[in-house]
Amino acid sequence: MSDSDVRSSVDRWAAAGLITREQAEAIEAFERAGAPAPRRIPLVTEALGYLGAALALAAGVAFLGQIWDELSRVAELAILATGAVALWFGGWLVRGAEDPAPRRLMSVLWFLSVGVATGFFFVLGSEDDPETAWLVAGIGATLYGGVVWRARKTPLQLLAAFGGLEIAAVAGLLVAWEDVPGWTVGAVVWALGLALVLAGWAGAVRPRTAAYAIGSLAAVVGPRIGEVDWPMFVGLATGAGLMALSVAVHRTVLLGFGAVAVFIYLMGITLRYLGETIGAPLALLVAGVALLAVALVTARLRRLTTPADVAAAPRG
Repeated sequence: MSDSDVRSSVDRWAAAGLITREQAEAIEAFERAGAPAPRRIPLVTEALGYLGAALALAAGVAFLGQIWDELSRVAELAILATGAVALWFGGWLVRGAEDPAPRRLMSVLWFLSVGVATGFFFVLGSEDDPETAWLVAGIGATLYGGVVWRARKTPLQLLAAFGGLEIAAVAGLLVAWEDVPGWTVGAVVWALGLALVLAGWAGAVRPRTAAYAIGSLAAVVGPRIGEVDWPMFVGLATGAGLMALSVAVHRTVLLGFGAVAVFIYLMGITLRYLGETIGAPLALLVAGVALLAVALVTARLRRLTTPADVAAAPRG
């Protein structure tokens, strides 16, 4: 394969969201150099390393939990700030490694850094009411997470930035609206999820597959937040819309979330509105038949989305 063919292929894969721009550049550099593939860290070694780190982190959190109430606010802020900076610096040190394992470690460390920074901003705003503290935490996490995502557009970095945005939006609603109805919180989560899906579709947010998955999850969960029943119809329509979009963009991840949403909300609507009129057993039968139809439609749509995904994948 010529250099132009390699460049054309990896550019197409990067544009489709299958690989990051950094990975595309690494592939091009490797093909130009013609060097042997670097030795990779075994997955079992990487998994054991994460397990050991998780146990050490859990021990540290447990220790801090025992003494946290005895610390001053300044000490709490200092500990959280130090943790966030240390995690970011650890990720920065391994950011340019050729092996995928250190790059994955970088993504995890920066994700944890945003999480610790969220705690820092929460403590920073905790002099007021809890809603204001969460608003400060959400804004801080969105800004910091957004900067990290701009530096490395990985799924975890996108999740951190979007999570901060959701926290900020919900907390802002609670601050601005006294006795806010529960369904409005769900509406905010749902709307931001759909916005992320559409931003991924437009190519404004990468990785595109991660944007589809994270946004779909929020859009599917949002209508279930609250004590009223009518948002179930919104959830059902959302699931159907995600299934339809999956065919248009040839993404099975949208089909999966859409099918799950249709299953959940169709069952809930059937039992809620038909269970008392025709009896629970008959309502379950109606729901079962409807869900079987959805399964058949899903199988049909799966055949329409899979070929394009397979065709776009790099050949090894």
